[in-house]
Amino acid sequence: MDKINGADNTKLYIQVDVEGYITGVAQEPFEGHMETSMTMDEFIKKYGDENVTDGTHKYLNGEIVCDEGTERSVLAYYETVKAELRSRREQECFSIVNRGQVWYDTLSPEQREELATWYVAWLNVTETLEVPEKPSWIK
Repeated sequence: MDKINGADNTKLYIQVDVEGYITGVAQEPFEGHMETSMTMDEFIKKYGDENVTDGTHKYLNGEIVCDEGTERSVLAYYETVKAELRSRREQECFSIVNRGQVWYDTLSPEQREELATWYVAWLNVTETLEVPEKPSWIK
């Protein structure tokens, strides 16, 4: 990281699709990413927690601009989100619900019902796009 007086002067690199919509942001020059005139500090100050890879942000004339996006760019974003949610579901949910019968036998009827509700919410995560909250008793 290139720091001067506490500022992060690392250049920002972005990847865009054929329509110019931003599909990736990096601090290093990865293949397919282009260097921008922005530093990471400038990017963070201007965009903070804003998601610029949401299918509605373009990189034009050295600036990140937002518009409605195209059906293609927004769908591509949602496919990326869904893929990430599927991966999380596999890691966070399936490892719990695929435990053996001995573990299930230790659960109360209320816990079984809560587990079933949580599991169904995970199965529907690519439709709802909301990560269900894990029951507090699950370890």
